[in-house]
Amino acid sequence: MNKPERVAFRLEFDPYMKVDKVLACFPDEETNPGRLACLSMWFDGNGMVWFEPWGDCVIPYYWECKPLKDVDLARKCKEALETRYDCKLRIVKRIMWGK
Repeated sequence: MNKPERVAFRLEFDPYMKVDKVLACFPDEETNPGRLACLSMWFDGNGMVWFEPWGDCVIPYYWECKPLKDVDLARKCKEALETRYDCKLRIVKRIMWGK
């Protein structure tokens, strides 16, 4: 049985939509050196979840974004990702580099 993949949630501000989005970061995914696999997501007023395309970000950008402290929102994001990608995730508060 595979271990759940780690995910860390951060808040990023979208200056075009003028709204905070949740940045889901996946440290176990392979990317180019100095980058971190991630995707942005947000919930509209009707409870629908919206996903940006899968991509990556530079590690300093990860540190610029604030940690997501709302436990209920983190759980909601985890469930949305598990449903969309048919996977098991484990929320981590911070990313520990290395294996």
